[in-house]
Amino acid sequence: MSTKQQDNNVIISVEDKASSNDAFELTAKSELTFPSESSSLSSSDYKDQNTIKRFELWDQDDFPDKPQERTCGPNLIFQKYASARNAISKPRVEEGVLGPLCLFLLLLLDVAFVAFVCATRKFQDPENVTLLWISAIFWFVILFKLARSLARLGHQRGGCCRMFSWVANLCSMIWRGTKRILKAPWRRIWGRIGGSEDQVKRKKSVAKITLAFLFMGGFTLFCLIYYVKKDNLISLSGIATLIIASILLSRYPGRINWRPVLICLFLQMFLAFITLKTHFGYYVFDFMGKKISAFLDHGNKGATFVFGNLQCFAFSVLPVIIFFSAFMSVLFYLGLIQVLIEGPSAVLTKFLQTTGPETLNAIANILVSMNEAPLITRPYLPLLTNSELHAIFVNGFASISGSVMAAFIQYGIPANHLLIACVLSAPAALAISKIMYPETKVSLMANTKLSLKLQSPYHSVIEAAMVGAMDAVPICAGIVANLIAFLSIYSFFNGILRWMGERAGLVFDLTFESIFSYVLWPMTFTMGVPFNDSQKVAELIGLKTFLNEFVAYNRLGLFYEQY
Repeated sequence: MSTKQQDNNVIISVEDKASSNDAFELTAKSELTFPSESSSLSSSDYKDQNTIKRFELWDQDDFPDKPQERTCGPNLIFQKYASARNAISKPRVEEGVLGPLCLFLLLLLDVAFVAFVCATRKFQDPENVTLLWISAIFWFVILFKLARSLARLGHQRGGCCRMFSWVANLCSMIWRGTKRILKAPWRRIWGRIGGSEDQVKRKKSVAKITLAFLFMGGFTLFCLIYYVKKDNLISLSGIATLIIASILLSRYPGRINWRPVLICLFLQMFLAFITLKTHFGYYVFDFMGKKISAFLDHGNKGATFVFGNLQCFAFSVLPVIIFFSAFMSVLFYLGLIQVLIEGPSAVLTKFLQTTGPETLNAIANILVSMNEAPLITRPYLPLLTNSELHAIFVNGFASISGSVMAAFIQYGIPANHLLIACVLSAPAALAISKIMYPETKVSLMANTKLSLKLQSPYHSVIEAAMVGAMDAVPICAGIVANLIAFLSIYSFFNGILRWMGERAGLVFDLTFESIFSYVLWPMTFTMGVPFNDSQKVAELIGLKTFLNEFVAYNRLGLFYEQY
């Protein structure tokens, strides 16, 4: 690159020939003119003046700096303001002080607002109770993030006030003291065990297994006696049938680790007990389902503005997917999704003896789809064994994303039922995956403490909403394309079957629905479905398995309206 000064303008001559792979070839000399504020600017002020720069995208360092002029007048005040702003917004200060301060101020504002509402209205409106519930969840999330920020500040060196370090140390001291108090009785019990080190470990293992079986067996017996009807015992045969079929199809039937399998099955039963047999659990999910349905209705506002009042699948259901996808991206940017995923996955990893990525993926599939959930553990995917990858696939197929759930709710399916099904499917899928493909290798994730913190790729709320909306476009396009293709093919083959049935003299229409209703009837009956509804449910399972889940849920919505 050569430079020269002419008529108070800086002339940068670029002479280069692009490679054959470029979209164009630069064969002639091109002159790029940059106006200069001062004629005293020399060519030595430019970076790499003796090198030849290709005719490509220039970064900020390639441009020359304007000469610094003496600040005077109003700019002097503005310069002081800029210096103060830069001092406050330094990364080490911003990460250390501004984050906790903003969270604390946000918490105070919300507490003051809730206190004002309670003092003036005194819960006369049922919506005030809703406000209290939502605020309680919001306070928990804010306090959790505030505690993590203070804990991080306690490990930093400089860049924050001593007060934050004292608060962080106090929280850490309280946490360590609480754990010490809870572990003291167990330490006294383990201290009385005599023998060699191997014998002590063996006795501890036997004691833990015995206590676990007593607890799980007692809870199971309690549920069978007080909450299970005789007809519901049929579903036990379905569970046994699925487990036996999984064992027969297992990759290594003789090397199944039954600890995660049994714990996952017990966890599924415990979650079902909480969500279905307790008033509190059912009320919570019913409350969440109603609020989610009301929330998703706002997605129709944008669809009405763009498409008008056109009532069809493409203009009423798909816009809700775009809206919910954008909202989930905003929650991910704010860190709320991380709070809901990281904590449960860390606890389950310890109890199930599964690795962090597969457990984290199982929890994440409750909230996101099988397309987004593996991205959470993407850095560790090359290091996973086949068993861990199989668990990720199974969990993905056993769940639905929040955006697809929004579409199913538009069909009339109760939102609380879908939420409960998503929660119960996570441990069940992990149990089946550990039967179908047991772990036979020493995983790199098992003995290492790798960080699985979820980092948001977005830089602002606006970017998160925009990217989330754009990410939903391929999903909507895929749904539309698959529905058009599969429904057309399905109609064609159904017509062939109906024609063949007429030639054979059948008095009923021979269709895929009728075939599914008879072939899959035994499986649905062992699942606990009432005898009168087994054929209809078998038809839905066949449609979902061999055709498309949207078609099956649409048919389920029609059945639900009939009842």
